[in-house]
Amino acid sequence: MNNKGINSERQVAELVIANIELSLQNEEIDKREANSQYARSLIEASLDPLVTISATGKILDVNEASIDVTGVPREKLIGTDFTDYFTEPKKAQEGYLQVFEKGYVSDFPLTIKHKNGNLSDVLYNASVYKDDKGNVLGVFAAARDITEQKQSSQYARSLIEASLDPLVTISATGKILDVNEASINVTGVSREKLIDTDFTDYFTEPKKAQEGYRQVFDKGFVSDFPLTIKHKNGKLTDVLYNASVYKDDKGNVLGVFAAARDVTEQKWAKDLRIANKELAFQNEEKEKRAAELVVANKELAFQNEEKEKRAAELVIANEELAFQNKVKEKRAAELIVANKELAFQNREKERRASELKIANEELAFQNNLKEKRAAELVIANEELAFQFEEKEKRSAELVIANEELAFHYEIKEKRAAELIIANKELAFQNEVKEKRAAELVIANKELAFQNKEKEKRAAELNIANKELAFQNIEKEKRAAELIIAKEHAEESDRLKSAFLANMSHEIRTSMNGILGFSGLLNSPNLTGEKQKEYIRIIENSGKRMLNIINDIVSISKIESGIQEVNISETNINDQIDYIQNFFMSETEKKGITLFAKNYLPPKDVIVNTDKEKLYAILTNIVKNAIKFTNEGFIEFGCIKKGKFLEFYVKDTGVGISQEHKRLIFERFRQGSESLSRNYEGAGLGLSISKAYVELLGGQIWVESQEENFSDGKEGGSTFYFTIPFCKKHIEKQVSEKVIEKFSEKNQFNNLKVLITEDDKITEKLISIHVKKYSKEVLIARNGAEAVQICLNNPDIDLILMYIKMPIMNGYEATKEIRKFNKKVIIVAQTAYALLGDKEKSIETGFNDYISKPFKNITFTELMDKHFKNIGKN
Repeated sequence: MNNKGINSERQVAELVIANIELSLQNEEIDKREANSQYARSLIEASLDPLVTISATGKILDVNEASIDVTGVPREKLIGTDFTDYFTEPKKAQEGYLQVFEKGYVSDFPLTIKHKNGNLSDVLYNASVYKDDKGNVLGVFAAARDITEQKQSSQYARSLIEASLDPLVTISATGKILDVNEASINVTGVSREKLIDTDFTDYFTEPKKAQEGYRQVFDKGFVSDFPLTIKHKNGKLTDVLYNASVYKDDKGNVLGVFAAARDVTEQKWAKDLRIANKELAFQNEEKEKRAAELVVANKELAFQNEEKEKRAAELVIANEELAFQNKVKEKRAAELIVANKELAFQNREKERRASELKIANEELAFQNNLKEKRAAELVIANEELAFQFEEKEKRSAELVIANEELAFHYEIKEKRAAELIIANKELAFQNEVKEKRAAELVIANKELAFQNKEKEKRAAELNIANKELAFQNIEKEKRAAELIIAKEHAEESDRLKSAFLANMSHEIRTSMNGILGFSGLLNSPNLTGEKQKEYIRIIENSGKRMLNIINDIVSISKIESGIQEVNISETNINDQIDYIQNFFMSETEKKGITLFAKNYLPPKDVIVNTDKEKLYAILTNIVKNAIKFTNEGFIEFGCIKKGKFLEFYVKDTGVGISQEHKRLIFERFRQGSESLSRNYEGAGLGLSISKAYVELLGGQIWVESQEENFSDGKEGGSTFYFTIPFCKKHIEKQVSEKVIEKFSEKNQFNNLKVLITEDDKITEKLISIHVKKYSKEVLIARNGAEAVQICLNNPDIDLILMYIKMPIMNGYEATKEIRKFNKKVIIVAQTAYALLGDKEKSIETGFNDYISKPFKNITFTELMDKHFKNIGKN
């Protein structure tokens, strides 16, 4: 009975809960129906066709406006393809896909077709709709009927075309937006080609047309503006233009509407009247002109003479212009070379970055060594502690030995006492006496052995003390070496950082000059003088960058120990004269005097030394003196002192402090290493000079008084260096070495030249250089092509072979050519110019070697060397 009551109550409770849930569901359904009815009311309230489309392009729902525009009932529209109700189904499909791609589409033009054949032009605006999780369910689209607007536009087009005068609509930027048939007739250009072209292109005076167009914008209109339209067949039409701006509904100016009135006939009638008046006037003037004709004939004779003079001047001017064009081409070629050098320098910069990485790795290696030295120092301390322990052990053993010795002394006394007793008891104890005597002998031997052991222990203790003292000294040395190594590492890091910063400054400064003024060469209205000035700055910047690269290459060779000495006969006087002439213009620009004093007698001027290194040493020191001297003079010369020649360069510059005297010859050092230094340069010149002087077996040093000259006192610096005076006996005395140059008198232009180069700019530069020596120039872009050209042209005289080429490089191509042509002159040309390249080229089969950048003198010397006798045959 109780169970039945419980079950009954449970059923009642469940029934109550079910009723509550049912009530809530009914309320939710009512809300949804209310919301759906509200949405339906909003859709039906729209006068524009609205449609909901599924993700597959099927119509899900439409409003009454969609039914009206298609003439199809709602039941038949739902479930059909959206695109079926347009004149262009594919275009409708394209717009539908754009909605899914972008999420929306705006003002997409379509034409809806009614089932009775009526067409409605509409603009569709559509967007995707999603569920509460963001999934795209379909597209909601609304169409705006623009049929009336399109008809109005067609009506406006009819009005425009009805005009016999040319009419044109122009944008705010001066582009043609629309024209009528009269505009097409007057220009002879189709409407499609006229639209989106410049309005001013169809007049005899474009600037005047542009001026009238601007007046419309300034005043809002223009009246009777005279222009002449040119037909594409050459016919001209005089017109008067009337134009005004047109705006949008917000008052913003969109462009200009212009109309032209043909006034050609009116102008002809007016011209005829004017012509009649002018004819009467001309008859009167004719008589006057007859009298003036006599005078005119005299003037004509005079003018003919002047004309002949002008003609002669024109010939001269043309020649000057041709010369200037040649100079311009040379400058352009040099600019190309400068750009190549710049590219090479960028590659060098990347190499320097890798060298910096290597330097960092070396520093890490030094830090590892430092840690090893610290570990060794710890081990040395542990060994020292061990030796102290051993010393203490030895001291303890010595104490034990002394105690044993004292014990033996006591034993000895006892034995002596026993010996006295034994003597007294001798008669009775003869046998005991002998035993005791034997024991005494043994004891003496043991005592002697112990004394020897004691001496050994004392000697070992002395050795241990000496070893301990030595280890203490070594420990101090290791600590001192560790400090010095740390200081050297820090100094090396600082110098490398300063050097890299300086290199970056120098290279970027040169690049700034090259790139900056190269850009300025493109400036409009650039005068000839300015152009020459910019080209001169570009040349100087390029030379400055090339000097930096040469210094870096030289110091790299010195650092790696691969620098060689090439001894030859050298005329010291010629070297000094050449350097004086070379730097004379530079010192004159600074307002300082440069002079040389040569104290060598004629018999001592020819010595055996490395001519190039001697020239480099003198050039670096003189260049350094010019850099640091702002007023006064620079003097340099040479005297003989015993077995050496002593050169000096004296200046009146700012001088060098005592501290910097010991630093200026070190690598990567400069007189000032701060960011505020006042002098350009890589800081390598003096270190290169020092290395060269030492290679030649001499010494270099400087004497200076810092800042004396700036106070009005005599001072400055004097650099000295010596080289051995090595005199070679010459059988024939030559007062002056004459080198026959490839001059104009023995030049020829009958060579057949092959240029192998994969860079078109370099190929053009070489072609210009060899043009005056050649009758024919052939071009190959790779090594394989060069081999084929040589097979087809066995009469080639000279091949300029670039080393680094695609498909087949210069070395491989030369080996192939030498298999069938042993006589042709092959010259290697490269941009690397590294040590060993020349030797490798000669071994491969080349006759000679030239490196970039090329100069005209390079090819002159090349022709002089290999072809100077060919013109005499």
